[in-house]
Amino acid sequence: MTSVVSGDGPLLRREVDGVAWHVARAAMFGVTEPARRLQVFWTLDGSAEQAADAFWLSILTFENGMQKAGRPLAERDIHARTMKERRDGISGRDELAQILRTFRDGLGDELLHVHVRWDRVSADLMLRDPDPGVWVAQWFMGRNQDTSLIDAVGTAGTEVLARLAAEGVADWGCVTHDHGGGINRTPYEHYFSIREAEGARLASRHPRGYYWSNLLTGRHLEGLGGPAEALAACHDAGLVSELIESASGSPAMIVRARESLSVFTDESLAAIRGLLDPILLHRPYYWYADWPLRVIKEPGTAFRAIDPTILARQPVFDDDEPEPDEPEPDEDDRR
Repeated sequence: MTSVVSGDGPLLRREVDGVAWHVARAAMFGVTEPARRLQVFWTLDGSAEQAADAFWLSILTFENGMQKAGRPLAERDIHARTMKERRDGISGRDELAQILRTFRDGLGDELLHVHVRWDRVSADLMLRDPDPGVWVAQWFMGRNQDTSLIDAVGTAGTEVLARLAAEGVADWGCVTHDHGGGINRTPYEHYFSIREAEGARLASRHPRGYYWSNLLTGRHLEGLGGPAEALAACHDAGLVSELIESASGSPAMIVRARESLSVFTDESLAAIRGLLDPILLHRPYYWYADWPLRVIKEPGTAFRAIDPTILARQPVFDDDEPEPDEPEPDEDDRR
């Protein structure tokens, strides 16, 4: 295959700055970068009862946190659904637990999805595979640049993670303000092409990225040398940390940047990445071409600029697999 940059020799997809290409190509059509979205994630490997406990506790803690911040939420609306069935107007934890048990038992290969909507924020609880039973919760706030609202939701989200840690009903969690991710996929997983199911399944051992606020639990802390070592490393890196005694009997920790979410710096991002790097799920970078994420480039990747007129989503680089030739129609098709 001939390189798309004449005279520069072989050009590998992992070397190309896909973000710069995407931004420049969008500008050709008059499209500019949208505002980032606030996202809160947590992951739990457990039963339907534990998932109901965790999600309902999250809802109440989040609403209380927004009330304390002077940003009370409108009355919530909750429904649960699969491809076959939907239940509206869920009013409490016990009803949610019963619905999760019922839906889970007949789930098959569908997605079980619980959705909560307030006026400015929504939250989702998802289960795709009932075995091993990994539940993923994700909060979204619509794209906006209201820094006081961003900080209020970020603080309330961190309170959710701390409460879940104290009750021992979450394996990992984070708060971030970023692009990307999508349903059940963190920005880090998006950037490094990690499948969402893999990231969620391994979350109790490997954090699903590094963010402004991070919930670490027992196996994470073991990987960092234990709670005392992790606390000392946070102190040395200038990060805020809180050790939490969990009802599970295993300690947990909140690690976050010292500054507010709306002014989260690249220096703090690098410090958190440096702390968590030994326990991250590492996959080789191949290609990311979308709006910029709060993810640090790996050395030797995404450093070459290319012309935005190049159709880079097609197999045009030297390490791309060529598109298969169209098969010749057989005699029956020609008639």
